Amino acid sequence: MVDTVTELGFRITESDPMESVLMFDFDGVIADSLSLFRHAMGEALADFDGGRFLGGEEAFLDLFDGNLYDSLLQSGIRPEDVPRLLENLVERLQPGIPDLPLFPGMSEALRELASDCTLYLISSNHGQPVRAFLESHGLVSLFRDIMGADVDPSKAAKIGRVRCRHPGASLVYVGDTAGDMIEAHRAGVPAAAVLWGWHDRARLEARNPDMIFAHPAAMVHQFRLCGSVP
Repeated sequence: MVDTVTELGFRITESDPMESVLMFDFDGVIADSLSLFRHAMGEALADFDGGRFLGGEEAFLDLFDGNLYDSLLQSGIRPEDVPRLLENLVERLQPGIPDLPLFPGMSEALRELASDCTLYLISSNHGQPVRAFLESHGLVSLFRDIMGADVDPSKAAKIGRVRCRHPGASLVYVGDTAGDMIEAHRAGVPAAAVLWGWHDRARLEARNPDMIFAHPAAMVHQFRLCGSVP
């Protein structure tokens, strides 16, 4: 066995793979939340920057080229205002999350994958409404844990926690934004990009995902074909 230390300082004991662990983003991978999220973010940002992001979808999507917290700082939001902004955002998002549409094919995909893999949900969204959404679709029991922004604002840190829980396992983080690819790689795990979410193929490919899936069935086929997560 060999111990390695990730960029975030997590110590990982490498051993023969014993299980497959898949970590899923929520927004843009499981739930079709772009419209709700953009509207809520626009309203929250209006309190701080006069609505600069309200007019353009590209400006909104740019916020997810990296970690959302860092992107807000780079956009000019003062560090002391970011926690209040995110609280405002969560308050606006929560009522609509349980009623969001599930992407076609994702319910079936998650059920199939849960029979072979350990599943986690790791999101920038708040954990409570995400859990409510999963419960409404009968999916919450498929996940070992649900880690939202209330656990840690950094997806890389949460991925690192999962990696420490499963030494020697094969792990993949499944996301839909360039920022997801960055955070997965920062945590030292492969990143899978899905094309039914927020960012297009070009933006995702610029961040070098380890695999790309055009639809949920292709994701299931790939992971089950390999017998384990690559």
